[in-house]
Amino acid sequence: MRMLAKWVFAGLILYFFSYIGWFINIASIEAALILSFVVAVIHTLIRVLSGILVGAGCFTFGISLIPGIILGILGYPIALWKGQSFLEGVYIPSFLDAVVLSVVLSISMEIIQKIFFGKEK
Repeated sequence: MRMLAKWVFAGLILYFFSYIGWFINIASIEAALILSFVVAVIHTLIRVLSGILVGAGCFTFGISLIPGIILGILGYPIALWKGQSFLEGVYIPSFLDAVVLSVVLSISMEIIQKIFFGKEK
């Protein structure tokens, strides 16, 4: 239930940024909700791949550590950038906009998580 709420909040935040004209253009709220789901799936796959690369660093004498760390850091912007290609009506102008949007979205989601999910026992 918590994961579904996070997807909905992320979709609403993405649609809000599209509505005020920052970093992204989304045609409808449905596209924003689907984009948040697609981004979550792609980001999960990227995190698994970066974990495998970092874990394989001990077998490759550290050669795969650097790509694993880079994928870990840029996983969310890559997921946003690639997620737009799966949907009609979603447009992010540049990868730099995806990076800035991912930072703003991460901060916004952290604030929402503290407000709505912060008091668990």
